[in-house]
Amino acid sequence: MESFINEILRILTMVLRTFDEMKDDSARLYADNKGRLETRLRKLTELKENLTESEYKARETEIREMLAIIGHHTRLEDEILKAATLDHMTGLLGSNYIHQRMNSWYQESKDGLAILMWDIDRFKEVNSKVGYSYGDRVLSLIARTTKTRLEEALNGHKYLHLEIGRYGGEEFIAGLLHFKTDEKHLMEIGDYVRKGVDKLVLSKDPSVPDDVKKRTITIAGKIYETEDGSIFDLIKRHVGENLRIAKEANRRNSITIIPRGYFEAP
Repeated sequence: MESFINEILRILTMVLRTFDEMKDDSARLYADNKGRLETRLRKLTELKENLTESEYKARETEIREMLAIIGHHTRLEDEILKAATLDHMTGLLGSNYIHQRMNSWYQESKDGLAILMWDIDRFKEVNSKVGYSYGDRVLSLIARTTKTRLEEALNGHKYLHLEIGRYGGEEFIAGLLHFKTDEKHLMEIGDYVRKGVDKLVLSKDPSVPDDVKKRTITIAGKIYETEDGSIFDLIKRHVGENLRIAKEANRRNSITIIPRGYFEAP
């Protein structure tokens, strides 16, 4: 049975090495090593079940110390994953990660995919009038509000999978995977999000100017079709471009849903 114990210790050492590797390049190595890690831990569990109590106690202290270290590394793994995927300011998926995920949206959701993108109206005025600290707070509040409103709007549609992230700056994007309804439904979802931000009071501090205590968002969206090209083509030629046009036309605090069958740039 000594061989079983040695095998346990060998696997524990390999698990710890895997965690250490994950610290070097968290996003890539997390994905690469996750399967290996789960396999090793499963094998460890199987091996422990083959040990008698006396055999386990012979090396109990050593094994327990290693398991404690692994427990610490498991918590570290959670922190690594969080840092690799989330935007620290808003709590949404970070810009780099959401861009990576966007490449996979259609492949994972061939039964239906909708995109919503929004921009905080006149956000630069917030930073210039009150400062970047208040601007960060505005970003965070609006991000949390849009996420909550999207989740509420999709409540009851259990087949839908939502991914929402910070696209860059004050721009945000959401992928509605397995979206099987129509433009009218997408419009209703987007408008519910818009209205939530419209009634949001960003600050009750009397020192904050009244004209920056509220902000609105402008939204554009489309149900994806293969003729749109890549997800990035869809955003560049349609969704993002419609956001820009709406703002230039002073149609802030509005929502535009681009109809299916429309593939030309506006």
